Amino acid sequence: EARMLDGEPGEDRLDAPTVHGAPNPDDWPAALLAYGLLMPTQPSWSLVAPHAGGPPRRMHVAGTLYDTGLGWPALVPGGRGEVPAALVPLRDPARLLPVLDEYEGPDYRRVRHTLADGTVCWVYAWVRSTVGFRELPGGWPP
Repeated sequence: EARMLDGEPGEDRLDAPTVHGAPNPDDWPAALLAYGLLMPTQPSWSLVAPHAGGPPRRMHVAGTLYDTGLGWPALVPGGRGEVPAALVPLRDPARLLPVLDEYEGPDYRRVRHTLADGTVCWVYAWVRSTVGFRELPGGWPP
């Protein structure tokens, strides 16, 4: 049945363009929301700093921040909590993000996130269990 779809809106009257191939990096959000070791003054800021397209902006993001007990935090976006973070504009996200993906590893997933002010950015969300982790309501560092 899916092969027979012809791009016409369904009963809900919603219509969305079909994207073919890999996403164009120019369409990517050009900002990173950092809440842990990638924030300014933190040990891994040196990975981000050369790619910053302007000064980071302090803000808060909805979510819960946890101490993994391993020397870095874990963010679970959404919910009622407010996590201190830095919004970093990026000059060339297509060049930086693969480096950060490797740095963050399999415990995190890079996701698009829309902030309360409508800004769309990338954030690394924790994808593993948080059982046994301590919440960090004041942000990182603990």
